[in-house]
Amino acid sequence: MRIYRAKQSENAREARLQQVRQHTAEIRATEPEHVRKVRLQQVRQHTAEIRATEPEHVREVRLQQMRQRNADSRRLRPIPEVIAALSEAEQGLISRIIPFVKIIKLSGIFSQYSFRGQAVLFAQDVFEVTENLPKMLPRATNSAGIVIITERLENINVIRQFSISRQKVYDALYWLIANNPLYKDVTIDQNVVINEDDLIRVEESPVELAVENAEEPTGDASAYMEITDSSRIVRASWHQGNDVIFTSGFAGVQCCAMALANILRACILPPRYWSTNTLNLNMILGDQIYSNIRFQTVRNLTAYPIENDQYLLVRNFEVVKDDLTTFENRFQITFDDEPSIYGILNNKLNEANLGKTLRQGLEDLFMVHNAGILITDGQSFGVMRHDDKYYFSNSHSCGPKGSRANDNNGKACVIECDNFDEFVRICKRTTGASKEPEKHQITEKVSAASQAINFQQEPNDQLISLQTSVMAPIDVMQPNVEDEIQVSRNLNEIARKTKDNIVNVGHELKAEEFAWYYLFPYGKNGFKEDRPVKITALDYFQFRILRNDTRFQRNDYLFYALSFFEYYRVQSTISACGKKIVNQEGAVEDVHLYVKNLRGSAAYWRSALNELLAQIRCLGAPTYFVTFSSNDLNWLDQRKALLIADGRPDVDPSTLDIYETQQLIEKYPVTLSRHFMVRVNGLMKFIKNNDEVFGGKVKDHWWRIEFQNRGSPHLHMVVWIENHPEFGTEEGKLLLDRNCCCRMPTEEEDPELYELVKKCQIHRHTQTCTKNNTSVSCRFNFPRQECDETRIVSHSSDDFLRNGGRICLLKRRKEDT
Repeated sequence: MRIYRAKQSENAREARLQQVRQHTAEIRATEPEHVRKVRLQQVRQHTAEIRATEPEHVREVRLQQMRQRNADSRRLRPIPEVIAALSEAEQGLISRIIPFVKIIKLSGIFSQYSFRGQAVLFAQDVFEVTENLPKMLPRATNSAGIVIITERLENINVIRQFSISRQKVYDALYWLIANNPLYKDVTIDQNVVINEDDLIRVEESPVELAVENAEEPTGDASAYMEITDSSRIVRASWHQGNDVIFTSGFAGVQCCAMALANILRACILPPRYWSTNTLNLNMILGDQIYSNIRFQTVRNLTAYPIENDQYLLVRNFEVVKDDLTTFENRFQITFDDEPSIYGILNNKLNEANLGKTLRQGLEDLFMVHNAGILITDGQSFGVMRHDDKYYFSNSHSCGPKGSRANDNNGKACVIECDNFDEFVRICKRTTGASKEPEKHQITEKVSAASQAINFQQEPNDQLISLQTSVMAPIDVMQPNVEDEIQVSRNLNEIARKTKDNIVNVGHELKAEEFAWYYLFPYGKNGFKEDRPVKITALDYFQFRILRNDTRFQRNDYLFYALSFFEYYRVQSTISACGKKIVNQEGAVEDVHLYVKNLRGSAAYWRSALNELLAQIRCLGAPTYFVTFSSNDLNWLDQRKALLIADGRPDVDPSTLDIYETQQLIEKYPVTLSRHFMVRVNGLMKFIKNNDEVFGGKVKDHWWRIEFQNRGSPHLHMVVWIENHPEFGTEEGKLLLDRNCCCRMPTEEEDPELYELVKKCQIHRHTQTCTKNNTSVSCRFNFPRQECDETRIVSHSSDDFLRNGGRICLLKRRKEDT
């Protein structure tokens, strides 16, 4: 028999071994449970005896081989170019499992992302698209059309639509079939015959470029709805006060910036071609312009301050006039700081006093300029003239015909007028001009009308990028297919329904490789891959996210990883608790779940609080409370780390502007978090090794890391200092003065510290200062109380209440308050 096996061919040997394995599997599938337990026990015992007697060098070789196999089971090969070239829509098109994660853009000027709920995996059929897509291709040059792939969910009316490149999808699918075992059963219909001469690639370019070469659309194609014979209206999907869409915290006061956005958009796309989508995007970018102006104003101490009501005046555009980038273009703005163009909305009042009506003011405006911003009663409106038509833009809540709406159901709008008379009438009606003069104060109307400012913009270095696939922003409403059919009769749709196809991650061994095939292009080495050494979900996701391969550092995968890490943690906790809750009679005694191991849960922070209270009982009250905030937008070493992660290590980090830095922060949140912890650990090492920092040795500490509303980390910490004098003594006050200084340094004594304090440590009033507060005073108690010397205040004194509950009044000069 041995001679026969020695002469066997490799194929015959493999076939024999396969039969043996199959026979063994059949026997083990039918063996009773007690026989299986005995067999496994014998195998474990035999293995233990062999390993107990094996030499040290054999053991080392075996462990090395095991470590190598374990590393190989986690190592991933590079992503091929054909997969990396897919857009987000194209990736989802051929994915066999789609992960659903609700991602939230946090509020704030430079905010990051968060998520809510749990990640859910939905299976989908790849064959559905591969069978339908070839049938919809144009057969001749005169029948070119567009194919739209839509995803329909039950009870959800919003549909997002994307253009996709057929060739890119098929190239990726061919590659997956050849290299990914999870796609081996996918077949592509090869029977469709298409002549190369008749094949037309339909590429969608930005609408601004398309309009330049397009014929003037017919009346049926216009998005404007008729109000009167000489005026028409287009309404947006919301108005500026919608705090669900505009999450910057300033919803309702961005009208001046939104009027500017409409005027800038008119430089690229004539208003006659505007639609609901156009207005939606104008408002979103107008909100970004408002946030940019606020940020630049706060940074620039010489900038004209924003009024207390948070509304902008045109003079606030000074901080962005030289270089404003929006709509993928760069603009340079010119305006008159104190214009002489004005007009009163109420003609009777005006004729009796100033003699200039709103009509005359608008005539003066359009004699010199093509666009302007009309400010009245604190509200701003855009006025434009283009192709012998007049346009009035209003970002406030408006009714179906453009009149002012008092409820939140109104929408922003732009009104097109054929003649100047109709335009003046629309301006008066939509701005709320009263027909009863006795209800208005003359001085108030003159003051309000004097703010009507003319405005003219000059486009500079227009940078419009060509692209063949357009991914619409999250908040932009997409048109329904039915609306598009009215414009193009040759439009096709593949409707894909998601129903009753939720994937059970507990049973699907390849769920991760299916859902993230563009991260696992070869379909191997996911979490549930068979490995010589089992690893936990925490170890696995840490290895994936923290390695130098940044493919797993994208926001959607991070939220997916966190969601399923919590899932496996809860699963193991339930399993552990389930073994402890059955009494001798088999009844459940105490059904409860320990979730203190889940970070962020109420049980977790209750456990952390108990640890802090235990420290206080043992060590007494902490000496100092300290807060460390991440200056993520300005740290040059962090910018350098982000550039390295982005593959640009040779770029000088000081050349990055704040917006490019924010884009890198959003793109690489893992690098941001790791850099923050490196700084925290470095700072703690410095504090513990230098007793001079707090005036004594750090005996113990407790900290909690939180994330600000915009997503940046900061740390709150309490520290106990050995042999620290009481703060009520003179020695304690001296240490308090040294450690908690409130003096603005001069530029001569320390230029670097002067710039840091001026940039980062000076409070500037914002809308949040009076948040949820009927008082007009700042809820952070600024300006602070002037004090000649540091002193401790009693809990029962008025100074304690005025000082916001702080036990001491620090020494402050008048200029430091």
